[in-house]
Amino acid sequence: MIPHQLQIKNFLSYGPETQIINFSNYHLICLSGKNGHGKSALLDAITWAIWGQARKSCGNSKPDAGLLHLGQKHMMVILEFEVNGQQYRVRREFLNTATKPFATLDFGIKNAEGKLTALTDKTIKDTQEKIERTIGITYESFTNSTFLRQGQSNEFSKKLPKERKEILAQILQLSKFEEQKKIAQIHARKLQTDWIAECCIAERIEQELTALATVAIDYQKVQNDLEQLTEQLKILTDAKTNLLAQAQILQKKQNEQIFLQQQKEDIEKNIAITLQDIKKIQEFFTTQTTDIDQQKLKEEEQELAKAVQVLQQAQQQKLQLKEIYLTTKEKLTEIINKLQRDHQAQEQTLTIQTAQLQEAFVYGQKQLEQEQALQASLIFESKALRQKLDHLQAELHPLLNVKQEQAQAQELFEKNKQLYQELCAQGLQIKQQITLMIDKQQQTKMHEQNICLECDQAVSHEQQQKISLKLQQQLTEAETTFASLRQQTQNLKISLTAEHTALQKLQESCNQHILLSTKFEEQNKQHQTLIKQLVVQEKKIIDQQQQQGKLQAEIAKITTDLQNIAQTFQQQLQASEIMQMQQSLITIEQQAKLINYQAAHHQQLELSLNKIRATLAELAAIGNAEEQRVQLTQLEKNHKIYHEQLKILQEKLLLFVNLEPELQALVTQEQQHEKSMQELNQTHQKMLVEKGSLEHKQKKQLELQTEAQALKITIKNLHDEMMDYQEIAKALGKDGIQALLIEQAIPEIEHETNQILARLTNNQTQIFIESLRDLKKGGSKETLDIKISDSFGLRDYEMFSGGEAFRIDFALRIGISKLLARRAGTTLQTIFIDEGFGSQDEEGLQLIMDNIYKIQDDFAKIIIVSHLPEMKEQFPVQFMIEKKRCGSTVSVVEQG
Repeated sequence: MIPHQLQIKNFLSYGPETQIINFSNYHLICLSGKNGHGKSALLDAITWAIWGQARKSCGNSKPDAGLLHLGQKHMMVILEFEVNGQQYRVRREFLNTATKPFATLDFGIKNAEGKLTALTDKTIKDTQEKIERTIGITYESFTNSTFLRQGQSNEFSKKLPKERKEILAQILQLSKFEEQKKIAQIHARKLQTDWIAECCIAERIEQELTALATVAIDYQKVQNDLEQLTEQLKILTDAKTNLLAQAQILQKKQNEQIFLQQQKEDIEKNIAITLQDIKKIQEFFTTQTTDIDQQKLKEEEQELAKAVQVLQQAQQQKLQLKEIYLTTKEKLTEIINKLQRDHQAQEQTLTIQTAQLQEAFVYGQKQLEQEQALQASLIFESKALRQKLDHLQAELHPLLNVKQEQAQAQELFEKNKQLYQELCAQGLQIKQQITLMIDKQQQTKMHEQNICLECDQAVSHEQQQKISLKLQQQLTEAETTFASLRQQTQNLKISLTAEHTALQKLQESCNQHILLSTKFEEQNKQHQTLIKQLVVQEKKIIDQQQQQGKLQAEIAKITTDLQNIAQTFQQQLQASEIMQMQQSLITIEQQAKLINYQAAHHQQLELSLNKIRATLAELAAIGNAEEQRVQLTQLEKNHKIYHEQLKILQEKLLLFVNLEPELQALVTQEQQHEKSMQELNQTHQKMLVEKGSLEHKQKKQLELQTEAQALKITIKNLHDEMMDYQEIAKALGKDGIQALLIEQAIPEIEHETNQILARLTNNQTQIFIESLRDLKKGGSKETLDIKISDSFGLRDYEMFSGGEAFRIDFALRIGISKLLARRAGTTLQTIFIDEGFGSQDEEGLQLIMDNIYKIQDDFAKIIIVSHLPEMKEQFPVQFMIEKKRCGSTVSVVEQG
């Protein structure tokens, strides 16, 4: 950054009339004037215009109000400067109103014609960031490198090694690497979170796949069992068909047997009747009985015939009712069986769906438990981190004021150090006076005449004695004062040593505070990450619970559907058609019970009727013996025919001897078959449910395998990408590229600084910058320690006098500034030195001035503030600052 023109109004000592200070035409500039006239204010105006920072009173976070010219409300600074060959203009104003202070910031770029293009952003903060990006350095880095502030030339040297390293990193513009490192770390942490989450999911899927490892085998086994069951059911169905066919055959045989048995009974009856008729005819021929009342027999015959006819009608009605009953029952059974089959099919489908849903519910419940377990783990980890954070806060609490204590101790140390240096200077001066007085005494003794040592005039012996006595008194007083000063110096040195030790301890406490603060921030970030993970986990659990609720609702719905199907089945069984059939069966049974028919009574009546008819026939035949003989012959012939028919029937009936056992065996087989069918159907239904469940598991297994394969690729990619970002973050970190760049810069800074120090101290002083420090327990630690050696060996910076310390600081700052000037892409090409020369003697001032002339070609502009005549007279250009009634004014004096 090269300043070209500064416009200033109502800034510190500068009044309401706008002052325009032009730096463009000058290379080596000295700002001179009396103390308090506004020399340093010009440099403050430059820093305030660019960074909004300048001198400020203790306790103020912003310097604005304190920079305002006394009695004024509006302050303005305009700075035109050059960066990398490009012209820029920044305008910063401050208005202190009665209600609220108001600030404005404008930033622009100038083209070759001098036209200004605005670069101002929406807010002051954004505009400030844009300016700093253009300049490429922060205010703190600026004040620790190319700007040696008044009374703060040791700003860089006095900082902690860690702070010096941070400043050097800012000077070398390493912040861009830090920003990129943070971006890489954010990506790495996000990828790590995703990687852990995906690993947890993969582990859960692996557990589920392990549990489902035997699904294919189980499914094949169930499939084989189902095929066997289907085959068995087919065999049983075929057997049932065969049994029905056998039952029909046996039923036909039974009907045929009944028919043959009826025929046999009829023939036996006919044989018996024939035998009776034969016997009667034979008795007729024997007894010739004719005393039977034929009229009475006819009446009995008519009555019995009527009774038999009634029984035959009843028998016919009963047979008809039985046929209707069997037909109706068969139809009813068929309807009920169809309803049962339909009901079983619906029930089976819903049962399979229920099993699948229950399987999904159980799986979801396990998943929910795993998510809840993960949530509990995260909560436990969060609580543990919270406890660690509380513990860190408790450790940090006693260290809250350690920086203030260190500052106070440092201030006391500096005061005592200044006093020590003043006492040393006084002691040296008194010692020189003592030496001078001793020399005078020696000179007095050497002179033969009495000569006054002050005016070199001859004096009397008495005057000479008075002068000698006075000189002796002065010498005694000086020696006493010197002894006192030496004792004070020794005591103060002991105090300084103790204070330095205490400062080191306070520094260790500060380091501990920084370490604990960093650790607290890191663990707090981890805690915030855990909280975010808990929010995500809570959402997962809620989603899973909602899914479980949906599954429960579906299961409840199917359970309700099953109940409705059962209820519908019962309603179908109670349908009007079925109820009518069942009522018809009951009615038929009741009607059958009302029919008064007894087979034995029917048979007895027919026998009696036949007997009466035979008797009447006999009586009718009595009148003609010849007819009786013919009838007897016919009866005997019929008897023989009947016997032949009976024999044939008996032979036929012999074929049906085993019919009843066969029927009984068939009934037993049907019962066993029905039982087996029921058992197989139940087993088949269970197997179907199990098959449905296994099919769902197989589908889930396939989905999980696909997901696991995809997760495997995702996890590998996430891990590789995470490791890449971690390596990038490590490479971009302070121990990577940044450390390498600092390592490369340190030798340059050492070389430049030691070259200047060699000229300033006649090769008596040299600095060493260490980037690594060996630890007592082994290993090393990144640092930025400054070691200083002179003719007495290595000493701490604090133990050098003010003049020596300024020369060290001056050389170190010039070394850093020359590094910046040489570095590619640097934007700082101007060095500012604000006073600090008062601690130098005449020789020291000349050496510093010589070095300024030697380094002037390394910088585009050098601006120095000094009120010392020895300094300002050696500059070709002086900006004379004079404080007048209306405010400070600047005039340029060119000395050639």
